[in-house]
Amino acid sequence: VSEARAVYQLNCDKVENATKDFDHFQYVVSDEQNIIWKGRSETAQKLCERARNNRNSGDVSTAARLAVQAWGQHIMNGT
Repeated sequence: VSEARAVYQLNCDKVENATKDFDHFQYVVSDEQNIIWKGRSETAQKLCERARNNRNSGDVSTAARLAVQAWGQHIMNGT
């Protein structure tokens, strides 16, 4: 359980930090890139919100899975 909790925290922290970084650089990239990034960021943040709700209700395994999905599939786009 503690490993799953750490996976959740690490990945959702990375989502939060990446979103903050984007906010900092959004004025130096194209409008198209802004649209792409905002879509990915919003989806990832919603997944982390769901993950947090799962963690708070005791379902740490689902929280970890959602957090990995938020970072890996939405922020990093599967890379």
